[in-house]
Amino acid sequence: MFQGVLMKRVLIIPGDLQENGAERIAANFIMFAPEGEFEFHYLLFDGFKNDFGPEIESHGGKVITVPPPSSGRSAYAHRLAALMRENRYDAV
Repeated sequence: MFQGVLMKRVLIIPGDLQENGAERIAANFIMFAPEGEFEFHYLLFDGFKNDFGPEIESHGGKVITVPPPSSGRSAYAHRLAALMRENRYDAV
């Protein structure tokens, strides 16, 4: 019996997605990854720039927003831990 290849689930935590170096590289992961091999989730902070969100979602990615660590580090850490348990990421 043939079993399909499971996609690797990857969480990328840029905080925001602006039109500049590091954030463009983070967004490029989904644009240039082999189709069907990875599922990318991007963790952004509420109220921060999200220039690439629509482009990411059009390629099958998921944009998740949470309050920034500056609004409460303990709450952020608990939310991040819960997110990682729920989604069982292969790489962060």
